[in-house]
Amino acid sequence: ASNVFVGYGAGATTNTALECTVVGHGAMRTVTGSYNTAIGKGVLGDGTGGGASNTGVGSRALQGISSGDWNTAVGSNALQTASTHGYNTAVGKSAGNKIDTSYNTLVGSIAGEKLAGGSGHNTIVGFAAGRGDSDNFSGSYNVFMGSYAMGDNSLGSSSSNIIIGYRAGYEALTVNNNVVIGHQAMYTDETGDSNVYIGYEAGYGMAGESYNVGIGQKALYTDGPGNATAIGYNAMTTATGDNCTAVGQYANKTGTGDKTVAIGVSAGNAWAGAVSSVAIGYNAAYYNTGNYN
Repeated sequence: ASNVFVGYGAGATTNTALECTVVGHGAMRTVTGSYNTAIGKGVLGDGTGGGASNTGVGSRALQGISSGDWNTAVGSNALQTASTHGYNTAVGKSAGNKIDTSYNTLVGSIAGEKLAGGSGHNTIVGFAAGRGDSDNFSGSYNVFMGSYAMGDNSLGSSSSNIIIGYRAGYEALTVNNNVVIGHQAMYTDETGDSNVYIGYEAGYGMAGESYNVGIGQKALYTDGPGNATAIGYNAMTTATGDNCTAVGQYANKTGTGDKTVAIGVSAGNAWAGAVSSVAIGYNAAYYNTGNYN
């Protein structure tokens, strides 16, 4: 059968497996599948099915595998509770510890540690990224990359997000369909959906806003705007109006009115409550406070 078993209880009842390498106390005790590699105490140690072509390295990695196939777990407690699930890759201490879906990739210590539920297909890379320490995190089709990205302990059901950057989306709880790229971008938003924030601290202070596009350093920095498009360095940085468009450095930086359009460097920079106004050009309507201009 070309198997190698080393360690007390290693492969204890594995009678039909082929080409397995098992090293460690209680490793692969009762799993009967072939082509498994289990190195470390308790690796593949508790399952009872025919899971095959799994690789577990590190104490209690893949400990619960029964019929799951083609999983790779490197690091103590990585993919520890995966059972019937397959095609997962977890690298790092406790990475994907509670995964109960398939087709997930988790890289980094405690990356996706408490993720459970959903339909799988998550990619989570970075220390404590998507950790979900309160056991509420379920989600599918997410990409989280960066230390502490989506790192709030109370992270809940969240799917179809692309979150990239150190502490990007850090305080998110239940968010969906967002694209966030940048250091601490969308930092405080707990429930916003369908937003695009790209740039250093873009969308940083948002709280439950949706359908925004903020591109540029500190674009849409302060909570308030919804259905807004701000493109440029500090565009709509502290503005609070809804349904606004601002393109250009400092465009509509501080306005509070709704339904405005500011295009150009510092266009509408100091707008106060101007509503339904348009400013096009360098410094256009810089101080204007009137409506319907």
